[in-house]
Amino acid sequence: MNKENRIGNLLGHPITHTSQISLSDQIYDVICTEIFAKRWQAGEKLPSMAIIAKQCGCSRMPAQEAIERLGSEGYIKQVPRSGLFLADPLPKAKGVLGTIGILVRVQQKDEQDIEFLGHEQLLIHRLLSEIENYNYKTHVVYVDEGDDLKDIQKDGHIFQGVKGIISLFTFPHNGRIKSKEGEIPIVFWCIPDHRCSPCVASDYELAVYQLTNRVINRKHTEIFPVPCSLLRSYVADRYWSGYSRAMKDAGLKPQEQFYSKCKEIKTRDTAKLKKLISQVDKCSAYICFSKQRSEELMFCLTDSGVKVPKQVSVTGVNPPFSEISSGLILTGIGFSPEKEIETCIKLLQDQMRGEISDVGTIMLTPFYVAGNTLVRK
Repeated sequence: MNKENRIGNLLGHPITHTSQISLSDQIYDVICTEIFAKRWQAGEKLPSMAIIAKQCGCSRMPAQEAIERLGSEGYIKQVPRSGLFLADPLPKAKGVLGTIGILVRVQQKDEQDIEFLGHEQLLIHRLLSEIENYNYKTHVVYVDEGDDLKDIQKDGHIFQGVKGIISLFTFPHNGRIKSKEGEIPIVFWCIPDHRCSPCVASDYELAVYQLTNRVINRKHTEIFPVPCSLLRSYVADRYWSGYSRAMKDAGLKPQEQFYSKCKEIKTRDTAKLKKLISQVDKCSAYICFSKQRSEELMFCLTDSGVKVPKQVSVTGVNPPFSEISSGLILTGIGFSPEKEIETCIKLLQDQMRGEISDVGTIMLTPFYVAGNTLVRK
């Protein structure tokens, strides 16, 4: 396993060494959720920075950054030569409406699972921030693939005293329009699945369909898709479907052979990616299916002396909002986790009020990111 994909465990929560979310943010999130779950009482001693760093498999610096942030917010007090203590479980003195449970599945079978876990930890980090704006606390629970979840909505089964549950993965759920008396409301924030409702997701197929059309409107005809080996099959299939549908609607031929070869190239294997693109003759634009693939492709093109966007245009899904290369901001299509979280909380609040909902899956539309890596052919 690659060094950057190592995984630690802090207080029962996985810590991933990926580039998707910093170690200090992960440590902060874990300690916050354990404070909210009442693991410690005010004045009780917490694990030392050395122990935190050891459990996470990292240096003391990320642990120190997280502790200093918690200290500045009033949660933790550092006592010289004595250690770390819980100062106040709710220092901001806001009128808290209750706790939202976050359900996450842990799979550590391969590199794809660990990379996806890093992505989910980034979602959890955003959830913690956004949910706090609605005056709720959070309680994150990780479950294994074989855990029985049929009684998930019963108070005390997995969650105790939470107002609602947001699940980051799908599982068989009867999708009743109205919860039974005493059941905890639940919303799924994940890929659409007919077994689960209500569900909130982004429209992945629409995203790449719209992005491909923008490239076509710049008079490009030889457009190559660049898949990512770490994408879940559902997302990868939706991206491909959006691309191929847009190409066919414009009377163009989807680059299926290139797509199949590229899909087999593992993430971070820039040598094979560079070799594959060197065999392409007529490409005038690429569409990358992940932020990481965009970065790798830009490196390969630059290293080969290809000038972007003068010689070839590059676009991508979920582009970074910073320079991807010297002076270049990636043109692409993005999703809004904040809007998705807002929708999840609204659906939970509707259920909390006992309102009957006929929602199955809400698909949110993507937004265009106007960078400078796409030009007219």
